[in-house]
Amino acid sequence: MSDKVVDHNKKAWDLNVEMGIRWSTIVSEEEIKKARAGNPRIIMTPTKAVPLEWLGELGGKKVLGLASGGGQQGPLLAAAGAIVSIADLSPKQLEQDKKAAKQYDLNIKTVETSACDLSMFTDSSFDLIINPVSNCFFEKLEPVWDECARVLRPGGRLIYGFNNPVSYLFDYDLANFKDQFHLKYSQPYSDLKSLSDEEKKKFLATENPLEFGHSLDSQIGELLKRGFLMAGLYEDYWDLEDEALNKYFPQFITAYMIKQ
Repeated sequence: MSDKVVDHNKKAWDLNVEMGIRWSTIVSEEEIKKARAGNPRIIMTPTKAVPLEWLGELGGKKVLGLASGGGQQGPLLAAAGAIVSIADLSPKQLEQDKKAAKQYDLNIKTVETSACDLSMFTDSSFDLIINPVSNCFFEKLEPVWDECARVLRPGGRLIYGFNNPVSYLFDYDLANFKDQFHLKYSQPYSDLKSLSDEEKKKFLATENPLEFGHSLDSQIGELLKRGFLMAGLYEDYWDLEDEALNKYFPQFITAYMIKQ
């Protein structure tokens, strides 16, 4: 990712932590207890949990939480017995994992880095990579998939959530506030390139993270080219009553890949 995108999104996610958004809220003691009992509820998207059979036996397995700061997936995986590293570009998101580790007496390694630079990890370091919906904040996916393929061992698993690319085609304000669905943007989408100068100025003033709507070719096809096989997939919806797109299609997808 470009330095401009990394710097902007780092600041935006640090601000999200300060605001106490749901993706930066440490998991509860009850969730930790369930994870220690062998039932970690790992969320990639708003409502559905990853099937336990996708996670497999976690005891002693080396797991990377990619762009997974916030004190959520990492603590649950560590409580289930995994050896966990969390990589995230937001220091305040990582601080949530450190707080969770201290609060629940867990061992979690945290690394501040962008998803396309995992050079601090050696080849074939991990048995499993968990990447909750976040690649919409990555400018390009190919460098990320290169790194995932490198640090996963043969037979290793990649479970990742992503936004349905169709979500980015509409005028969001018209869809959600007037229930009017007009195709406005082409695919792939980019806050840097798809918005008009006026729209971009308005968006940047909100201090929200920059987003990128990647094609299914980038989301899935590029992983298949790198020797992964798809082993599972499910869709999910926002759990927000006023989300108009929910009436027409699921906005989220979680995929399960195995490196050959």
